[in-house]
Amino acid sequence: MQPAVQNPSDPNHNILFDWSEYTLNDAGLWINSTQVDMFAVPYTVGVSGPGGTKTTGALKPGGYNAFFNSLRAQPGGWGNLIQTRSDGTVLRAVNPGTGSSPARCRPVRWTTTSTGCGRSTVPRL
Repeated sequence: MQPAVQNPSDPNHNILFDWSEYTLNDAGLWINSTQVDMFAVPYTVGVSGPGGTKTTGALKPGGYNAFFNSLRAQPGGWGNLIQTRSDGTVLRAVNPGTGSSPARCRPVRWTTTSTGCGRSTVPRL
């Protein structure tokens, strides 16, 4: 089980981690990265077969830092979705639904409200 990123009291909260879900069936290999829930560790996935190797997920050079820098620069508190360790190590950026837990709600100004903190779309970077 992975740490609960929405719970700062989780004893494993300060661990840098990521995960992927894989499905292999007759239609092919399907990979669902956690980038819907959070963005933490960039990685490239490759599949090799008789026709060669196909890869996906590679960031452009400098893309990892550019993502976090752009998120911090967005108005409205988007930078509050970035979780860091006490030594400054960036751990992850959580999605607005996760980041709008009651403990994290107040510092972020959302563009719409529906429940408590509300939800919003992620800014284009």
